[in-house]
Amino acid sequence: MFRAILLAAIVFAINIGLLSFGMAWFASLMRRHADTGADGSPSFAYFVGVLYAVMLALLAASLLQAGVWAVVFWLYEDFATFESAFYYSVVNFATLGYGDMVLKGELRLLGPLEAINGSLMLGLFASILFAVFSRMTMIKPQQDQQL
Repeated sequence: MFRAILLAAIVFAINIGLLSFGMAWFASLMRRHADTGADGSPSFAYFVGVLYAVMLALLAASLLQAGVWAVVFWLYEDFATFESAFYYSVVNFATLGYGDMVLKGELRLLGPLEAINGSLMLGLFASILFAVFSRMTMIKPQQDQQL
């Protein structure tokens, strides 16, 4: 059990690092490419583009984090292919819990630990999307704010 918790803590740390790096890069990209109208407010196309890009980035972050877990499952458990390990990982990360695949042995605690990681990350992603939306709707004309 201790081995599973230690391995999960390492994966948590990797995923938090990936998310932190990705979101910092994305925020810096958005600041550099801010498209404002004549009155200083973001254009409609920019608003839609930012929301779309944020949602795609969060989806990619979810799949990347599930992929990190899948590598661990593939290396330490009895999955014949990476595809089956990735499927199992996405089901856990999204907290679906189909039950068509279950881990056996010493590391079976990794499945629920990934579900905890996934539920925390998906909640964080919802708050990020809300923060971006709130920030964009609060920008008033003639302000010198950047996203």
